[in-house]
Amino acid sequence: MTFNAYSTTGEVEGIQREMDRLLAEIFPLSAPNTFNDARQKTGQTRPANVREGTVAPPIDIIDKENEIVLIAEMPGVAKDGVDITLLENALSIKGAIKNSASAEEGAPCYSERKHCAFSRTIKIPVKVDEGRIKAELKDGLLTVRLPKTEEA
Repeated sequence: MTFNAYSTTGEVEGIQREMDRLLAEIFPLSAPNTFNDARQKTGQTRPANVREGTVAPPIDIIDKENEIVLIAEMPGVAKDGVDITLLENALSIKGAIKNSASAEEGAPCYSERKHCAFSRTIKIPVKVDEGRIKAELKDGLLTVRLPKTEEA
């Protein structure tokens, strides 16, 4: 019999992060950080301004020299299923993941896929050129490019 030695620390931290993510998804405005404060250590913040009954898509924000790039996970979302608005310095992403099954296919007897509304509002820390904002939804990722103004 052989034993492989390995550390479970990474696995436990992964479980803690996943539990925090799940709690934040279920209770987006009030979820306490149940375990260690992994978000604070990595500079991440809890989703803000999320309406009750919706989920907040996970995002990355990249601050480049000439633009802010936001990447949001949007698996199963059609291009016409996303509404992106910029009001003052707040970028809002809203929409719905709809059930793609038709009546002809029959009633599902088991389903794990989400069919829900999503909403996320992110404060943009610099002035951006609203006329040059570009968005692309490809392979389940929404990429929004927000060019900075000259004064930013």
